[in-house]
Amino acid sequence: LAVGILQQVRGGVLFLDASLPCPGDGCQRMGLPRTKSIVDLLPLLDRLTPQFLSTYLLSAPSGVPCLSLVSDVMQASAMTQPVLEQVFRILDETFDYLIVDLGVTTGEAGAFLLDRIDQMCVVADPSPLGLARAGHMLGLLRAVQFPAGSTSIVVNRTSEECSGAGASQLELPVLAYLPDQPATVAWATQKSRPLIELRAEDELSAAFADLARSFIQRAFRQRTDAKAAVGASADTPVTTRRDVKL
Repeated sequence: LAVGILQQVRGGVLFLDASLPCPGDGCQRMGLPRTKSIVDLLPLLDRLTPQFLSTYLLSAPSGVPCLSLVSDVMQASAMTQPVLEQVFRILDETFDYLIVDLGVTTGEAGAFLLDRIDQMCVVADPSPLGLARAGHMLGLLRAVQFPAGSTSIVVNRTSEECSGAGASQLELPVLAYLPDQPATVAWATQKSRPLIELRAEDELSAAFADLARSFIQRAFRQRTDAKAAVGASADTPVTTRRDVKL
C-alpha cells in the first residue's frame, strides 16, 4: 500500500512498522535489512527537524522511507507517549502520508496511535474465523470511539472456495477482495520486496494500486472536510499540507 501510494503521489510517504514490544518484519519486507526506530531518535530529539529526518531515515528500494517503533525488544520500555508526541510533531511536518502497520493496540503507544490515525483499514482473511477476528477488531475500534466513517475492510487471500462474502455482514465498506496467489507472494517474499514494485502488471499488484487510489481519494475528502469544518481558505499552505495517517 505504501509503495502504491508513493507511485501515485510521488513523494511525502512514510512507512511505519508499529509493532511492540518486539520489532516487526514490515521494513524487511519492504527490502530493508535494517532500519531506524523511533527510540533510535531519542538522542537526536533536540535537533530533530524535517530536513534532518528526511536525510536520516533509510529508504526502501522503492523509495519509501521506513521507520519502526523499536529495533530491539530492549527498546520497548522507552516507547512512551511523550516520546511519540515529540516525534510525530516532526513526522507531521515532513510527510503527507504515513502508512502504519499497526501491530500494537494497547498501552500508551497503542492508545496514542489509535487516536492519531485518520483512516483505518482492517485486513481480514476470508475464513469464518478470520472474519470473526476482524469483527473483534472492529469492536475494539468502537470501544475507543474510532469513527466508523474512517474505517474500511480489505479481505485478503480470497478464492472460489473461500470468497469472504461474509465480510459484508460487518457493515463497513469493503474496499477490496484480494486474490490468493501463494506462489506469487512467496516469490516476492523471497526477493524481500513488495510485489507491486517487482511486478506491477500482476493482478494482485493492480488490486493494490486500486486500493492505494481509494485511500488517496479518501484522504483528499478528509482534508476537504477538515478545511470546511474550520472555515479555512483552500489556498492556505498550512492547511493544504495536512498529513494523513493510514
